[in-house]
Amino acid sequence: MDAKKFEGKTPRAESAHNIVLQNEYVDPGYTREVPKVATVTPTGHLVLLRLKAISRGWPAFTVRWDEKQNTIDVDLVGCADDAELFRLGRKGYQGHHPVTVSVDPRVFKIDIRLPQLKVYEALLTCNVGLGLAIKDRM
Repeated sequence: MDAKKFEGKTPRAESAHNIVLQNEYVDPGYTREVPKVATVTPTGHLVLLRLKAISRGWPAFTVRWDEKQNTIDVDLVGCADDAELFRLGRKGYQGHHPVTVSVDPRVFKIDIRLPQLKVYEALLTCNVGLGLAIKDRM
């Protein structure tokens, strides 16, 4: 999202905390990073989880808050062709849109797969902090 568009959006997701992962499976070729408190970037990117490949040649993944849909999305980071196949869920790529298990509390089932590999699976629970920008003109 453009920084100017995000700046004018209100209310908006500002942070995420209490990010908890349950029933977790991580392929041994990947490591995961979960921030204690995730904060939004100036362009509105709120990353809840990162999966990094240990071996070269495998893609990385980010799990982020989707402001428009009020849910999470998973993005494949790497080759543009693979990222598009992952986004569309084609040719053995799966996981761009996790399943919403519960709205209150927020619980999502993440299941990330490549054509030849189950990368990650977990239930993610989090709290999303909303912010409200108030501008005063004189």
